[in-house]
Amino acid sequence: MKADSKPMPPPQTPIDLAHEAEFQIAGLQVSPATRKVRGPRHAEVLEPRVMQVLVALARRRDGVVSRDDLLQACWGGRAIGDDAIHRCIAKVRKLGEASGAFSLETIPRVGYRLTAMEAAPPVAPASEPAAEPGPVLAVLPFDNLSGDSELLFFSDGVSDEILHALSRNTNLRLIGRASSFQFRGPNKVVRTIAGELKTSHLLDGSVRRAGDRVRVSAHLIEAATQTMVWSDRFDRDLANIFALQDEIAAAVAAALHIRFAAPRAEPQVSKEAYDTFLRGAVWSRDVSLESQVRALMLLDEAVTQAPELARAWGELALTRAQLRYIGAPQAAAITVPLITEAAERAIAMDPRAQGAWGALYLATPPFAFMQAEALFERVRRVGFDLPLARAIHLMDVGRLREAQEELARAQSIDPFQQMQMFYCAVGELAQGDLDNAVRIVGEAVDRWPQVPFLAAFYTVWAAHAGAWADVDRMLAPERLARHPMGPWTESVRLKVEVLRQGADATLFAKLRAAETPMAASHVESAAFAGHLLGAAAVLADAAPVNLHAIRRPELGMAALFLPLYEGFRRDPAFAAYCAKIGLAAYWTQTGAWPDCAGELSAHYDFRAACRAALA
Repeated sequence: MKADSKPMPPPQTPIDLAHEAEFQIAGLQVSPATRKVRGPRHAEVLEPRVMQVLVALARRRDGVVSRDDLLQACWGGRAIGDDAIHRCIAKVRKLGEASGAFSLETIPRVGYRLTAMEAAPPVAPASEPAAEPGPVLAVLPFDNLSGDSELLFFSDGVSDEILHALSRNTNLRLIGRASSFQFRGPNKVVRTIAGELKTSHLLDGSVRRAGDRVRVSAHLIEAATQTMVWSDRFDRDLANIFALQDEIAAAVAAALHIRFAAPRAEPQVSKEAYDTFLRGAVWSRDVSLESQVRALMLLDEAVTQAPELARAWGELALTRAQLRYIGAPQAAAITVPLITEAAERAIAMDPRAQGAWGALYLATPPFAFMQAEALFERVRRVGFDLPLARAIHLMDVGRLREAQEELARAQSIDPFQQMQMFYCAVGELAQGDLDNAVRIVGEAVDRWPQVPFLAAFYTVWAAHAGAWADVDRMLAPERLARHPMGPWTESVRLKVEVLRQGADATLFAKLRAAETPMAASHVESAAFAGHLLGAAAVLADAAPVNLHAIRRPELGMAALFLPLYEGFRRDPAFAAYCAKIGLAAYWTQTGAWPDCAGELSAHYDFRAACRAALA
């Protein structure tokens, strides 16, 4: 039903997209339930919150909708920062410009007015139909039919190596291993996997190993029709395992009509060295401390047995970096040069060596913004891709809109990877959607209840959302006994207490003491305290910032720019804090200012304040 023909509810009426009728704005068809907009010049799918804001503005076409109206209709009356509203308004305005269907005017200190343009004349259909999207492939963990459960590492390893060969030698869109390898045995239901991973094809199979011989059966399935596109069986000597994996990958590419580049020459390695490498690589995928330590021992042994195996050096670099990242006791002996040496050795042999580039990013100190930029430029030049790492970097420097694009790409590649799920939740926070962020990180906690930092962030964000029953459940002694929050425990308790009872002037010092030694940078604590007490209260604390802090699984600099902590940014002293941690220097040097620079103009000149702080 069109809004033009039937009066719409008042703009402040709460918006439930599932029950909103379709409507038009000057030829632009708006479907709230599916979040789709389509017109002669433009079509896209909007974010849920942006669609809600569009609906609220359209309800009072040519009239003014106040900020309070938007809060009631789109955020349920919950108090949020202006950043969240400004971001949604900017996206609606961009839609109006792209579609030519409407203009969106800001009425200073009053609200916003949407004005429909004259309907555009219909556009003649294109002579050529739109290109079909290319195939998306998920490689599932091949079944181990060797009659020995200890050989599961080998069947997993063969599957992983085929995935790597496809990634290195084709431009095929591939689902990441962390997501596709969650479907095993009876959970290999084609329709379910295709729906959850948004994939068009699945590669599955089995591996049977006996002595020095291996049999690999593989089959390619089209998900929509559940028909087998290709299948084959391969009997080979283990000495030819690399060639076999490339042969299977090339056959899959041919079945999908995708070009397969000539594979690089792989070194001849012994069966024992290859087994050691595969065992280490499989253990490296498990983020638990015990698994990472086992992986380190095996991969150290693998590069000794086969120093010419690039993949082994790349996995070793990544395992070293991951142990350092999670703050393992062994991390004291793992220096940046050790990580860099292994990574660069892998890249010298294979510029696309799996693990090596991720290791270099994890080894980059969190405040080394220009060093991170240089790394991403190197990654780009070799044709590799690190969308999640790039998204984290963009969040760290306040470029949240660009980060959303990288997060969307990372999400399409590996939706169930642990850090991906966490930063997907952070992306929702960046858009002002606290409820959705809590939901996503809660799903991650359900998948990995033993991971401390996920439980910690879930608890604090639930407290921000006022979900006190969930907070109490997470802090219950019996749960903490089963799944402790490790070094986050005391800081979580303190933040929850503050959100329940209010803050005092010593909050930042208390948070720093509670978070030592894990959160060496203390930036998130500064954002939390600065939002409640103002930036000046944080700067008054004379504690130096450790600019050489080790990168950790924490929110870090991204916290500075979230709507959740808007109060910190509104204080002009925020610019001085940004200068203290190197952000102001990065912004002035690159000219790539954070999104909040323009949004803070109503309060003070942020760019001038940063330059003054540096001077």
